[in-house]
Amino acid sequence: MQARAMKIRGDVAPFAGRGDSRVVVREGDVEYRVMPRGAGVDLADEVGAQVEVDGLVQEDAEGERLVQVRSFRILDEFEEGGW
Repeated sequence: MQARAMKIRGDVAPFAGRGDSRVVVREGDVEYRVMPRGAGVDLADEVGAQVEVDGLVQEDAEGERLVQVRSFRILDEFEEGGW
């Protein structure tokens, strides 16, 4: 599948499956495995945070979504409607 640019908003969670990924971003019921390069390396330090990620998304042979993170920002409670 061709990679496409996307903006993802979700929670950073640990990933213990196969491959090099250390974390995933969960947007609702969809998980995006974070590729450990570029800004994705820094995102691994943000487990538990709500983030907005700009990146390139593609699917692997098993249909799992992978994201190469170009940039991300931590969302605060106000942005997520928590206030």
